[in-house]
Amino acid sequence: SGLTFQSISANGASSGIVLSSTGAGALTVTGTGGTCTVGTPTCSGGTIQSSTANGVSLTSTGPVSLTRMNIKNSGADGINGSTVNGFTLNTSVVSGNGNAPGESGLDFTGLTGTALIDASAITTSFERHVSVVNSTGTVTLTVQNGSTFQGTNATSGSQAILLQPSGSAVVNANIAGASFVDTRAEALDYFAAGGGGGSVTFTGNTVQRGSVTPLGSQVQLRTDTATNYTGTTTYNVSNNDFGGARQSAIVIALNRTSQNGSKLAGQVVNNDVGTAGIG
Repeated sequence: SGLTFQSISANGASSGIVLSSTGAGALTVTGTGGTCTVGTPTCSGGTIQSSTANGVSLTSTGPVSLTRMNIKNSGADGINGSTVNGFTLNTSVVSGNGNAPGESGLDFTGLTGTALIDASAITTSFERHVSVVNSTGTVTLTVQNGSTFQGTNATSGSQAILLQPSGSAVVNANIAGASFVDTRAEALDYFAAGGGGGSVTFTGNTVQRGSVTPLGSQVQLRTDTATNYTGTTTYNVSNNDFGGARQSAIVIALNRTSQNGSKLAGQVVNNDVGTAGIG
């Protein structure tokens, strides 16, 4: 079941891809090989550009797999998903999406199952590059193979990756070998609330602040200060190269209203911090 395409392209449509209430019906875009990078965006999976709304709109669907696609200059999110079970972005470019606060490269609410960002570049998003906000369900997000996150808006930009589990949600993240450049706020902000939690592995990454005036730390693992946190989050932040931090490079914060039994526990080891430190 599901649909498989070699490529999908659109220029100036409201959205280049719209999937709604397809249940377990999968969408796969395969591409035909070749180069798909920021420098050489000859992406054989197709180009979705200048959408007036979200470049790709996914609602109550999945799994979705996009390979060698170029999704750029959307009027809202590059890829927007609500209640999506399974997502893969492989060897693709998502760039220049959004023109107002709240608009991002990849923006998911209720992403579950397995999610993968593999050998892809997400650049010049207006607010965030990746946002996953869940109140139920379990998702495991893997970022690997030199994926790059670069440049958010100089005045309205925020985190490169925001992961926000609340309620009963479990959000697991394995981020390795990625590059984060010129993000205004954190490269990773893991923000747990209520009973939400999971595990975070952030290892072997390069985080570099450059021309954008920075806001916040470079990696932040925290619990909500407005609610009583009852969940558990474990972490491993290791073997990363942090450069150009204007505040603390790494922040670990379990708030004072957390309940007995709640936990934010793990290790921070073997990181190269060029400026600032752990706070």
